[in-house]
Amino acid sequence: GDPNRAEELLTFVEETYRNGSTHLCPNGVFYSAILQSYAKQATTEGVTKAENLLKRNSELYEQGKWYAKPNTVMYNAVIDAIARGAGDDAGDKAEALLGQMETMYASGNDDLKPSRRTYNAVILAYCGRSGGSIKAERMLEKMEQFASMHEEVYPDRVTFNAVIGAIVGDPDAEVPADRAQAILDTMKSKSVRPDGRTYSQVIEAWLKCNDDKGRALAEQALGNFMEAIESQKQSGPWLYEEEVWKVVDEYKLLGEDSAARSHQQTQIGSMSSGDEYSFF
Repeated sequence: GDPNRAEELLTFVEETYRNGSTHLCPNGVFYSAILQSYAKQATTEGVTKAENLLKRNSELYEQGKWYAKPNTVMYNAVIDAIARGAGDDAGDKAEALLGQMETMYASGNDDLKPSRRTYNAVILAYCGRSGGSIKAERMLEKMEQFASMHEEVYPDRVTFNAVIGAIVGDPDAEVPADRAQAILDTMKSKSVRPDGRTYSQVIEAWLKCNDDKGRALAEQALGNFMEAIESQKQSGPWLYEEEVWKVVDEYKLLGEDSAARSHQQTQIGSMSSGDEYSFF
């Protein structure tokens, strides 16, 4: 929502509660909503506001204001704000907050147990940043280690897609296509189903190699994508399938007489026929 409106609401609720109202009591859900409004700004100003509110709440809780106690959802909102609006140090700032959560959780504060979303947001904070690919891969390893004791935190499709995004979006990444392909292979080995975004990033990474090997491996990845669609067609259209065809068109990967091209045209026709094209 509107961050200015959110601040007005924050002031109103807190002042009403301090004045003795028993009907309006700020809590973790309330503060998380305010923090998310800052995150949606996707600006450095939004980051600063989110960080300041979290710091203020921590201080209030230490002063005995139980309603201000920070929790996982609040920390996630701040990490999300950082991922969206911070600069080149976004990943490091996000990981520092994760470190705080891990320390406090280890000391017995169950309200700050890192979640899958926490780790995913930290990885996203490394996307598009120089050197972010290695740190994102290390964060994946750290997440898997934590998940070995907390199954609900196990990496999902969003996690792996974010790591691939960090690899292909890192201007200083070495052999990004090989590393992106390795993450895709890991997903399959762990029975995490890739989607169109997974394949589109890997295909484009191979095509950016701008050599015969890269093009051949891009075509192979596209073939694997088509086989996966065919074998799982009963599940319905693939999420982000259109992103694959966008890459295919941009790099002119297919000939007009190919089976994959025919499939693409069929999908485009179905999307423009007036029927809703919904993804699961």
